[in-house]
Amino acid sequence: MIVSGKTQPRLVHRNNFELTDCQLPLKEISVDGGKVRLRTETKGESCIGRDCKAVCVHPQSRMAWFQKNEELVSWVNQQTFDSILNCLGDGHPGV
Repeated sequence: MIVSGKTQPRLVHRNNFELTDCQLPLKEISVDGGKVRLRTETKGESCIGRDCKAVCVHPQSRMAWFQKNEELVSWVNQQTFDSILNCLGDGHPGV
């Protein structure tokens, strides 16, 4: 199914995405940071780059936060960890 670029944001903003809690203790987690390109309201103006972070809890869940690093850290800290936790970061500042 093809969805236009303007329809995608409308669909996202219509939904309320609840934070999930992992049912099992975390054994593996990876964190990725990167840039998101945002269009400006004025036509012809340059796009704006913003930071985002995402966390993947293998194989239970995938979560992402846009400019809300504290929420990412808080969510991860609320989860139950196994006795050994493998963490993988990509090397971006703050990851």
